[in-house]
Amino acid sequence: MNPANIHVNGVILAGGKGSRMQFQEKPLLALGNRRVMDWILQSATQQVSQLLINVNKAAERYAEFGLPLISDSFGNDPGPLAGIHAAMLWSLANDPGCTHVACFPGDVPWFDNDYVQRVLGLMIHEHTQIGWLQTQQQYQPLFSVWDLRMERLLAQALERGYYSPMAFTRLHSNSLLVLPETKSGHYLNLNSPEDLVLARTFAEQCTQD
Repeated sequence: MNPANIHVNGVILAGGKGSRMQFQEKPLLALGNRRVMDWILQSATQQVSQLLINVNKAAERYAEFGLPLISDSFGNDPGPLAGIHAAMLWSLANDPGCTHVACFPGDVPWFDNDYVQRVLGLMIHEHTQIGWLQTQQQYQPLFSVWDLRMERLLAQALERGYYSPMAFTRLHSNSLLVLPETKSGHYLNLNSPEDLVLARTFAEQCTQD
């Protein structure tokens, strides 16, 4: 693919239930003088042409961000793959020039400002259709970039109840960008109240710097 023809939209995956965080809306939790979503927007906005937010409940609480809100097209709690597919469908319908969708987990406040560009560069070099990250021995399948030509295959997988992002990625043409070192606090996933405590400590440090 000619790099000059690549046009990337992004989706913040905020459609989860937050069961391990007492069913709270994790993207709206306070971190320092901001919320998780505010930190995500700070790094995600500059990496894509159009950002979307994938939400499945409490959509009115996300309206203030002024971004298109999209919900899953598949039921039975299909997880983030359904959010990725929803972003593909929105882009195909509303942005004919779009070629790829990049993902940003709604519970990871800090990440590299150039992750999308670096993953795309590897995909172009290796002629693949999905790109994703590995950080310090930790796979990050939701920090990923998807060629829109994968839409039909992804829809078929979801229709069959195939919901694992990592398993789906590994079954198809993919590039894995390995980041052996990351900045402090980057790629911290807010899975539990303990993770939130760590993140708030880091946010305070960021605010003071």
